[in-house]
Amino acid sequence: MRYATAMNSTPTLNGRAAAAPDVDDPYGFKNLLRGDDPIMRGHEKVPASSVAVQLVQVDEARPQTPQNGFGAESAIVLMFGTGFLLLAVLGGATEKRSMFGRFARPVLFAGLFLALLLGAGLLSNIKDSASDWGLRPAETGLVIGLLYGTFIALLGFLARKIWRLGGVNATHKHDPVAQPPTASARMPEKTEDSIYATIDIELESGNMNRGLWTRLYADCDGNDAKTRAAYIRARAVQLQRSV
Repeated sequence: MRYATAMNSTPTLNGRAAAAPDVDDPYGFKNLLRGDDPIMRGHEKVPASSVAVQLVQVDEARPQTPQNGFGAESAIVLMFGTGFLLLAVLGGATEKRSMFGRFARPVLFAGLFLALLLGAGLLSNIKDSASDWGLRPAETGLVIGLLYGTFIALLGFLARKIWRLGGVNATHKHDPVAQPPTASARMPEKTEDSIYATIDIELESGNMNRGLWTRLYADCDGNDAKTRAAYIRARAVQLQRSV
């Protein structure tokens, strides 16, 4: 039969008779492990151990996916650092007796420390992974260094701003500026007795209102007693009006 003839025919490879397939090993794995590959007959035989070593070397030389990127640890540090900085900012806007205002200074220090730690870790990761990402380490380090320096400068500016605005020391309420006392506050309210006491001092010391005394002296025709009495009455009216 045609089918039987095809099965009994001897396969050839490049005009040469190929070995009959083994019933127990139709794919030729045994020959391959022994280094006797029917396809590779006539060529240099390579031991299986050498092939395994070369495969391992090729796998090691294959570019690996960077594992030093922004991992979970850096994300946790960033989360805590951002939280502490926010607490410090909130502390700067609260009263002295509040919890945020009281602990704003240590919280600010902790936030700055974690931010520096995060930046250092990111720089180290980028430096180690630059070649794996196809970046040039020198230029990449320069750019990242400039960005990191700007970041630290902004953090320092923020810290100084909070510090100087009283955020870390808490907001202080200044007492209102004392207003100068008014005329009525400077001078106690003069009673009738105090007014006459003042007039008596003027008469005894001779430090009188010369214009008033002279006018009254003329009205009283030079009588000292009448002039004195008229001066006391007129001067009392003047002092009461000035109060």
